[in-house]
Amino acid sequence: MLLKMYFDYLVKKSMFFLLCFILFYSPLLLAANYSGGHEIGRIYVNKFGKVSFGTIPHATNTCDHYNFQFKFDSATEGGKSMLTLLLSAKMSKAKIDVWYESSPSPGSDHTNGCTYSNIANISHIGIN
Repeated sequence: MLLKMYFDYLVKKSMFFLLCFILFYSPLLLAANYSGGHEIGRIYVNKFGKVSFGTIPHATNTCDHYNFQFKFDSATEGGKSMLTLLLSAKMSKAKIDVWYESSPSPGSDHTNGCTYSNIANISHIGIN
């Protein structure tokens, strides 16, 4: 009897955590774009720690600002990790996967509407 009560408690707790995950995290994952298997093109880091980089081929829902399609802040702990992974992948010629927010001017370039502020913000980077 005690074992059955404990099992019921665990099932209810597991269902609660699963429901919380679905309600709170899945919209964030669904809002992000994913593109995989990219070669890294140019990488640029400015004095404020803002990193810009491009991929070959270009990912969908991005714009091209002088061959940069993505950006992130390397001054944060997560940004430092992403910069380390990005540089490691570039040096080893590994392909990367990216998760990002869509550019507000997809398909454009620096001659027709793509500015630095319009390139896609990265949320995750992985080595493919």
